[in-house]
Amino acid sequence: MECFSRGSEWRRWDLHVHTPETKKQDQFLGSTVEEKWSKFYSDISSYVGDGSDPVKAISVVGITDYLSIDNYKKVVSDNKLPSCIELVLPNIEMRMQPISAGKPINIHFIFDPTFADDLDERFFSKLSFSYGETTFSAIKSELVRLGKKADPSLDDTAAHKKGLEQFVISFDSVKNVFNKDHELREHVFIAVSNSTNDGVSGLTSHSEYFETEGEDSQLKMLRQAIYQFVDAVFSATPKDTNFFLGKKESCPPELVINQCGSLKPCIHGSDAHENSNLFEPEQQRYCWIKTDPTFNGLKQIIFEPDERVRISPIKPEKKPNYYVIDHINFVDSDFQDETIFFNDKLNCIIGGKSTGKSILLHNLALTIDKPQVDKKDETSMTRTKVDVSMNVTWADGITSNDNPDSSRKIIYIPQTYLNKLCDVSTEKTEIDTIIQDIVLLNSNAKEAFSTANREISKYKSELHKKLVDLQNAHTAVQNQAEEIKNLGDRTGINAELKKLDQEKKQIAKDYSISEDEVEQYNTSISEISKLNKEIEIINAETTSIKTLASLVEPIIIDDDFSDKTLAEIKKVQQKVISESDQTWGNEKTKLLDSLEEQKESKKGGLEKFQRIKTDLHDKVQSNKAMAELTEKIQIESDKLALYEQYSKEKKEKEQKLSELLGQVVSSMETYKKHHSLFADAVNDNSDLKTDELEFSVEVPFKNDAFIEKVKGIMDTSRKTFKEVISPDTFSPLEYTTDRIK
Repeated sequence: MECFSRGSEWRRWDLHVHTPETKKQDQFLGSTVEEKWSKFYSDISSYVGDGSDPVKAISVVGITDYLSIDNYKKVVSDNKLPSCIELVLPNIEMRMQPISAGKPINIHFIFDPTFADDLDERFFSKLSFSYGETTFSAIKSELVRLGKKADPSLDDTAAHKKGLEQFVISFDSVKNVFNKDHELREHVFIAVSNSTNDGVSGLTSHSEYFETEGEDSQLKMLRQAIYQFVDAVFSATPKDTNFFLGKKESCPPELVINQCGSLKPCIHGSDAHENSNLFEPEQQRYCWIKTDPTFNGLKQIIFEPDERVRISPIKPEKKPNYYVIDHINFVDSDFQDETIFFNDKLNCIIGGKSTGKSILLHNLALTIDKPQVDKKDETSMTRTKVDVSMNVTWADGITSNDNPDSSRKIIYIPQTYLNKLCDVSTEKTEIDTIIQDIVLLNSNAKEAFSTANREISKYKSELHKKLVDLQNAHTAVQNQAEEIKNLGDRTGINAELKKLDQEKKQIAKDYSISEDEVEQYNTSISEISKLNKEIEIINAETTSIKTLASLVEPIIIDDDFSDKTLAEIKKVQQKVISESDQTWGNEKTKLLDSLEEQKESKKGGLEKFQRIKTDLHDKVQSNKAMAELTEKIQIESDKLALYEQYSKEKKEKEQKLSELLGQVVSSMETYKKHHSLFADAVNDNSDLKTDELEFSVEVPFKNDAFIEKVKGIMDTSRKTFKEVISPDTFSPLEYTTDRIK
């Protein structure tokens, strides 16, 4: 059994491709049969290229012909298809009664390749068609006999073609074949056309899918029976897709299931009868299927039609490469060196106990975001092995080994982490409260305690503001860094933009749009995004400046001054504030005028690029794929503009954080002084000493707590702070007791 290391992925499938020597409408290029086949293979190779373009890298092909798999067998035998085509399936097309809009219904039987050699005996020979009083099967000799029955003058080749034209089997006959051979039914995927020309929907003149009554009620029942019999519908119209998935408002899922037996996937193919149509259905309605490229994978879409099938000009659910882990490798002799590939959707790690699931997850997270892992492992108290070297490779080619400082967003939840978050632990216990109450029974100790707390409280007015400012500055830096991380990274975004631009240029080339026009259009989108952001910033700053009435705030003067002196001080204070407000008023006008000039200049640039975008919009956006790529380019351009803006703001906030941190650190000596004064007052108090018990107060340096805290707030690899200590981290006063004799 072939293994697909990433699991189910979106791949292009074209299950309706004819070949040279197809039994009807062979329009392939070439003056000889050999030349036609050579050109056929050559054009497929040219279309697919090296397989790097997901839109053109066809993974599965259904070689289609009328009541024959001869061409399928030739394609398999020749083995000349590009290597990216991982599976070739035999698709038998036939026409079936009743007549739909003047033509028989087209129905397709896509068989498991393992059954190909048995189809003459178990399928073609069991199909029956009556002409006059004679019954014919669908094997080649019988079709020749049917053709000569219709026109005895024909040779075998012409008679075979004539027999194919005449062989129109009834729906009941088709059902009968599979009713008698259940194993065969398990190994076939049946799809029916739904067009009004040669499909099931042409069985009625009414516009609705289901009618409760009317002139064609019998045909309606037959149509529902056909829908119930088949596995899928050959259609690419959004109307059909929505209906068969139960997304049409007038036909909810319950009604579709009741009438059709189940929700149905809508698939599509190029129906190529000539070289120019190979893999190119109208309107770029490509068929994408998310499953392994196997026959069983195809059968899977029967059970998950909405999740696994898309009709789209570009690959569905495509994420930027810098969001996707492509694969990982252990670089450790204790572990296998086999590459572990990842899907870009959900990945599950499955295995028995002690098979390495936690090690894999832990070291994957550790390689990408070590600080997060260390913090969460400390909380969860996991015992996962951590000294395993691993290399993580992202879909854009960036690896952890090549760029160990690359920061990308992950969320790591180790085992027991959520449980431990519910556990309550506290540094201060009930015994600490009892000791404090005993010490403070002494009046001198209580007075010293009150004095220390009062002085600390008084001093805290300034320190608290600094700490709050520091915490806010730290949070602002972290939030800014998180915003940047959520956007991706500059290298990844630029690479994604370059990739999208190349795809757009290729489409532009295919549709005669010059690269210069595409470049102008892309540049205009990028500049419009950038200028809009800059104008938003100017507007925000203008609003803030207008509401800023004063740059100076009066401080609270609570020292022990006499009323007269305090009044003089406040008089001077008011004068300084008044002069400052007057100066600010004059300068504010100049500053607002300057910002307005900057905004008008940027508006001029904005109008210029908007004109370019408007002039080129219809031409560039006329193609659906071009429109979708343009939208993606717009999204990535916006991200890049935000990235540059956020990076600039982050540097400014880091500078402010550094200044505040220096101020806070230098202020700690005052805090320590008041603690020491209280400790001395208690320790020098003889009343707190007895023969059996002694109370003493220390202002210890909490070495273990300090080391653990530093480990948590420092990034040792970069020697920088990760977080700021809360002002309430340590108790202001601590006591120790010694029991003697």
